[in-house]
Order: sequence, then C-alpha cells, then structure tokens
Amino acid sequence: MAEATAKGACSPPTKKQRTDDCSDAVDSTTDQGCVGDRDPHFLTSFKDFEVVRILNNDEEHKSVVVECQIKGKEGVAVAQLQKLPFNAQKLGDILSSGTTLKTLFQNDIYYNKTALVPPDLNEMKATIIYPAEEKHILRYEKQPSSFIQETPQLYREVTKRFIETSSLGKEVPHRRKRKRKRKIKHMMMKVLVSLERTLDIHKCFTHNHQHETEENNKTNSMVSPQPQMNEDNRQMQNSHILPDHQRAEEKSNTQLQWIYNILDHKKEVDRIVFEDPDPDTGFILLPDLKWTGEQMEDLYLQAIVRRRDITCLRELDASHLPLLKNLLEKGSAAIKEKYGIPAHKLRVYLHYQPSFYHLHVHFSALSFEAPGTWAGKAHLLSSVISNIETCSDHYQKVTLPYTLKDNAPLSAMFKAHGYFSE
Repeated sequence: MAEATAKGACSPPTKKQRTDDCSDAVDSTTDQGCVGDRDPHFLTSFKDFEVVRILNNDEEHKSVVVECQIKGKEGVAVAQLQKLPFNAQKLGDILSSGTTLKTLFQNDIYYNKTALVPPDLNEMKATIIYPAEEKHILRYEKQPSSFIQETPQLYREVTKRFIETSSLGKEVPHRRKRKRKRKIKHMMMKVLVSLERTLDIHKCFTHNHQHETEENNKTNSMVSPQPQMNEDNRQMQNSHILPDHQRAEEKSNTQLQWIYNILDHKKEVDRIVFEDPDPDTGFILLPDLKWTGEQMEDLYLQAIVRRRDITCLRELDASHLPLLKNLLEKGSAAIKEKYGIPAHKLRVYLHYQPSFYHLHVHFSALSFEAPGTWAGKAHLLSSVISNIETCSDHYQKVTLPYTLKDNAPLSAMFKAHGYFSE
C-alpha cells in the first residue's frame, strides 16, 4: 500500500472563507466556470447583492439561505449565512468594555439583555454559489419532506436510473439553452467546414485549368488535395462522433469536476489535512464547507475517496471493506494527530441519499449537531462495516428508508413511478 501523508501544516488559514470558490457540498460545476478564477476581486463584499427571496431561515442551526441577484451580473446567486459557535479563546475579548449591553427586561436577579459585540468578534460563515443553478436552489429551499422506503427493486428501477442519468437529477432549463447554443454553434461550424472544403476544391480546379492552358491543353492527372481544416474545426467536427459511452463519461466528469479538482490537486491543496494516495483504499481528508477550522466545537471534515467508480452506500459490499476500514482508522487517526480529538469523540458517517454521487465520508465532533445526522439520513461507518462483515451484500438486499424533499428531482421520479399513489 502506498504510504499515506499527513498535512500537518496545511490546516485552513485563519478566517479564510470560500466565497471565491465555485465548489459546494453539492456539485456546483457550471458551464460558465468559476467566476472567482477569472476575477480575484470578485465577491469581497455584499455591496451589489439584491435579495430575491429567502429560501430557508433555520432557527435551529442559526442560518439563513437567500436567493440573490448581483448588479451587473447574469444569473442568480445563493448565499448562506450561518452564525458560528463561540470561540473559547475570544471570550475574554467579548466579555469586555467593547461589548455594550441593552436591557430587554429585569426581574429580581435575572437580567435579559442583548449584547452588541464588536464586528471583528461577530463573524458569520458565508457560503456563496455563483452562478447558481436550479439544482442548488432546490437543495436549499425549505420544503416538506416524505419518507421513502427504498427496496432493492425500487433502487434498481428508480434511484439507480436517477444516478445514472444525472448526479443531481433532471437537467434545468438554462442548461438546456446552453446545450442548444452549443448545438447551433456546432452546426454553424459544420457549415463553415463544408464551405471551406468547397472553396479548396474550387481553388484546386482553377489551378488545374490554368495549368492545362499553359501546357497547351495537355492531359493533366492532378488530384484535388483534401481540404485543410484548422485545429479548432477538426476538434469541433470530432466532437460529433464521440461514442455514446464517452459522451456520458464526459458529462459525468463535468458534474463532479469540483471533486476531481481536489483529487487531482488542482484546487484546495492548501486545505488538505491528510492524504492517502493508494488508488484502491486511498482518500483525501479536508475541512467541510460548514467548518471554518477556528474552533473544535463544530469540527467537521470530509473524506473523499480516490476511486471514482463508487457512487453511494448501495454499491458497497465485502470487496470495499479494506477501503472502509482505512477511511475509519486513518481518518480518525489524522484528526487525533492534527486537532487532538480522539476517535470516541467523533461521529463518522455516510449520507444516504448523499448530496453528490461520489463516495465520501463525514467526520464531525460529537459536540456539533451537524446537518444530516438524523435517522433517515446518516449511517455510521462502523455500522456499515459491521453490516457488510455480517452479510457481504447487505446493502444490495435491505430496504433503506430515507427522507426526501418533495421538490427534489428524485422525488419526482418516485412520483412518476407511482410510489406516492398509495
């Protein structure tokens, strides 16, 4: 097995916010690319943001998600603001003359007040997706949910088809528009190539005719050369003859490109906490978007496996036990070494359904009630390992219940299948 390496000096920089990165906990790749890569000064404040509507105001997690428009920019943005847990090291600065108190009411020895904390001690976590697609809005929009009792048959007939069709379900309208634009562009390029070929043939014919005249109409057996296409035209023409499986693979790669950017060290290299390069059992461990890296109370990391052929919990069997055990053991050990939190203080789990279909594992502090840790969503990694050791194809045989938003694309597929008709 390849030697794993811990990134001891690569913890998230203090107060670093990923507002200039197009990655999200869910696939955020768009055909327009990452605006932050083109303009390093993009999104330094909320100056040009206009609120369109509130998607979700979560009192329990002290967060709000808003759909916004940015002046002078096309499309929409999704902005999530979340209160951070108190940093124990800064409590002395908060409990000082810099914080003013305003009385709401007082009764005997009980004083109810609001505290106005200095701005530098009152940070919020900001996560911004721009340009946001319909799938991001659907994910964050508050909606009623339903329980799905997914049998192995329902997985094969509905969920697996959904995963194979798209990592996040149906294609949204503006993506279809971009595809139509690309199709028109391809058609125009074909016309140009055809015209170029016609012109080349005409030039060749004219040259031959002149040569025959100069040689007193002598017989000439010149053969017209093949038209020369520039590299752009050749690539554009070749794009129409890709095999179906290659086009499907290319589409899948695009939808998970932000994951592959991490695995290929093209993005977020400075955030890697631990890395095991083994192609079969290796993974990359890095902080989740929900954690700033400043306090241990809400520690939250994510391990992304190197293998690109495992989408979710349903596909796991005995052949994956070395990978799963490696994730649990080395992931927990790396967190203990880096942050001083032992394994018995960690919650290590998988989501089903996951937010994106590339196998990944969540590591969070027990003191942090991270989103998605409830029954019907989280599956403890230790239990997953035990279930597979007991029955090698456990997750291909059992019914897996989970909650699903009523506006989710997968929910629409279950409805079309007749699941909710009973």
